[in-house]
Amino acid sequence: MTPKLNCGKRAMSAPFPRHFLAPLTDDKTPDPALTIQSLEDFCVQYESLVEVLCDGATYGPEPRLSAKYERIRTWMLQNYPYLRKELVGRLESGSEITWETPRDMFEQLFAPNTLEAFLATDDGHMIQRIMSTRQALDGLNTDLRATG
Repeated sequence: MTPKLNCGKRAMSAPFPRHFLAPLTDDKTPDPALTIQSLEDFCVQYESLVEVLCDGATYGPEPRLSAKYERIRTWMLQNYPYLRKELVGRLESGSEITWETPRDMFEQLFAPNTLEAFLATDDGHMIQRIMSTRQALDGLNTDLRATG
């Protein structure tokens, strides 16, 4: 059984190495430089983002939630590119990037500049995106631990 990711609140390590900006491939073998710690750091921010999005959908874009969304969004914009090639290939079929949907499912969760903009443009598929992105994270976790 593959251990679950530790998504508890804790301090972040350094940003991901720059070489993660490699082209996308169909290879499911994780980059050897990717560490479990890096994935756990991403998971902490991802789970905080999911919490903010769900709370925002329930309570609206309250100032506290909006500020938290903007902080997490900034972190995601800086760090997601280093994991993108590892995660996009693990997203479920049907989540392909098209001209109509130029962002992958992860990016769609933090692309809008504000929580208010996210909520205003939500197409009703937020929960599906969260489930698909969690599945991709679990797949990367399993693959990373199998090679590590």
